[in-house]
Amino acid sequence: MKGHFLTGVFVLSTILGQPAQCLTQELDEAVASDLRGLQSGLVMAIYAKGKIGFLEAYGSPTPMREEILSADQIFPFPALTAVLIGIIVEALAEAEVLDVEAPISHYLPGLSPRLGQITLGQLLTHTGGLDDAQVRADQSWDDALDKLKDWALITESGVVYSKSRYSFPLALRVVEEAVGQPFSAIAAAAILGPLTMERSTFDLDRAKELGLIDGLEMNSTPESPFLLVPSKPESQGLPVLFTTAEDVTRLLAAWMTAEIRGTRPWTRTDSIPVPNPAGFRAGVHLDEFRGHLRVDLTASSMGFGAGFYMFPEAKISMMVWGTSAVPRRTALFAQERIISALPAGKPTASDTAGRASELEGSPADGIPSYSIRLLAQVIESR
Repeated sequence: MKGHFLTGVFVLSTILGQPAQCLTQELDEAVASDLRGLQSGLVMAIYAKGKIGFLEAYGSPTPMREEILSADQIFPFPALTAVLIGIIVEALAEAEVLDVEAPISHYLPGLSPRLGQITLGQLLTHTGGLDDAQVRADQSWDDALDKLKDWALITESGVVYSKSRYSFPLALRVVEEAVGQPFSAIAAAAILGPLTMERSTFDLDRAKELGLIDGLEMNSTPESPFLLVPSKPESQGLPVLFTTAEDVTRLLAAWMTAEIRGTRPWTRTDSIPVPNPAGFRAGVHLDEFRGHLRVDLTASSMGFGAGFYMFPEAKISMMVWGTSAVPRRTALFAQERIISALPAGKPTASDTAGRASELEGSPADGIPSYSIRLLAQVIESR
């Protein structure tokens, strides 16, 4: 195990251009700091220089330590579904299957007047004006969305940022209506299959066959300090993706390098006229980290914590997940080392976003997208 750990550190040092001896102790300390209590195991992957050069697992699936966590371990990542919705919406928009500025009533007839005037672009940026009320425990998400009316609007759409748990489930409905297929089938045909994300699935039974483990949460009984948290096929009205750190990192790489076509959240666009203090778009957040544009997402659910962090100008990304909670010390360590290997700079987020767009070129200049091609096939098969 120690030799495997050292091998990983040498690979990391090669990626970041730093001596292995300078990283070993610090990475060891960061991992040890995270692997306490219910945070019994974690996996980290880093994409740089055109490949996934670092992929390591540490610890165990449970505090009992009877098993060793594997780097290809399956875990649920519910928050990633919103990102996939954003990616697919933008790809469909480029293929002229969807119009992100059109009222969603164009795709979902029968909506109440004001609700129907919300656009997909507003849903993807949480600027639709919807409230964030919780769905009743005795009510299904389908029923809640079916009964959503104008009363759910707390302000006019397109005026202010207001996070709503209804935004992405509504966007998902639009996508399914436009394509004529369940979202899980669309994502599999357009993203999971082409990117060979072979250990990613929306099927809970299939995930269990692949080795899905249970999450962890605290228990109030001293004799049994933790509980196993079984996964569910749906979370907050969206299907749950069961995946691995490597598969997520492969997705991030394809998104950064324009293999997946469509407008990316960090490119300059005029389609978001409303100021967004949270820097939120397409399921991710945009901010600055040590003067460099960062695109990130962190979330905890079903007894796991996961986060990914992209530096699109440098074409570097990393993904980390852990039992119980996001392993933040390890994530911060890796981001600090990534930034230390980049040229110094203090650009603003908006300036960096603009330069990223110029450097990468327009979507028409990018790598031909198998996502668009396969989406077209799905649409034609309706």
